[in-house]
Amino acid sequence: MKKLLLLLLFTPLVSIGQQKQTTNVEVNTINIELAEKRDAVINITKPNTMNLDEVKGFVVISCTSSRQLNYNDNVLRKKIQKSLEMTPFEIISKKKDANKFGLKKGYIYITHSNVRADNNNFTGNWVFRNSDKRTVFSFAAINKGVTEVLAEIGISTY
Repeated sequence: MKKLLLLLLFTPLVSIGQQKQTTNVEVNTINIELAEKRDAVINITKPNTMNLDEVKGFVVISCTSSRQLNYNDNVLRKKIQKSLEMTPFEIISKKKDANKFGLKKGYIYITHSNVRADNNNFTGNWVFRNSDKRTVFSFAAINKGVTEVLAEIGISTY
């Protein structure tokens, strides 16, 4: 009986030591209205005058991206290179290699820039020049990625 009383005496003390913990969390949400999504199109500035049968390769001279697109210029260069890997064209995409390469006949020099126009659309501006620094093809691609653009204009599917 004494043991039972001792046991009952210590039981309330053990349960008093255990306390219930609660955590309050506040979530702040900001409702940002998305801009209207524009159609994915290519707006040609200068029509294509390059003959792909005479092109030896492509050199990525400049590749820039706005900070809001969450990837840097090297990622864009790699995307272009990956899209052109299975074609018969030589591709020079590393910045230091492109700077050393110089202007050689038979190569097309690519300048590409990506800009986020608003919170739901982006624009890629492409300029293709020959060794004489003449623009042979120029266009703006709205809401189209690198691989889509190169396939649609027929370079990566050549």
